[in-house]
Amino acid sequence: RAVYHGEGGVIYYAPDYHYFTGLRIQPQESALCAPGNPLQSILSAASSQNIKVHAWTVLHHNTRLGTQYPECTIENAFGDLYPFALCPANPDVRAYSIAVVKSLAQYQEVDTIELESVGYMGIDHSGHHAKAGLELDDLHRFLLSICFCKHC
Repeated sequence: RAVYHGEGGVIYYAPDYHYFTGLRIQPQESALCAPGNPLQSILSAASSQNIKVHAWTVLHHNTRLGTQYPECTIENAFGDLYPFALCPANPDVRAYSIAVVKSLAQYQEVDTIELESVGYMGIDHSGHHAKAGLELDDLHRFLLSICFCKHC
C-alpha cells in the first residue's frame, strides 16, 4: 500500500519483554506484529541494501496508555486529567519510557533512535479534534499545562 494510517499508542516491533517485567505500564504491539516483526523485516531489507535505519519512538504523548492508566497522566490545577499526556515525573511512566528505549536499542542494526515527546505535553498538544471553545492567551495556556499530580 502507499499510505498507512498507524495505530495510536502502539509499538511496531517485538520488544524483549524482560525489560518490562514487573512494570505497571506494558507496551501494546501493533496488529502488524501478529504475523512477524516489522522492524526486523525492515532491518534485514535495509542491511541487504546498505541502508541505515533510524528508529522513531513517541514516549509521553500516548492516549492509549493515558486512557488505560489515567493515574499516570498529567493533572491540571482543577484535577482534570489529560489522557493524551503521560506525566514524566511519574515513576511508572519513567520506568516504561526507559524500558521502551532499552528494548528498541536491543536491535543493534538500528543506527539511531529518535525520541519524541520526552517531557510534559501542554494543553495545546491535546488529542485530535480537540476544541477549546475560546481563545486562550499565553498565560492561560501555560497555566493549564502545568502538572499538579502527586509526583509533580
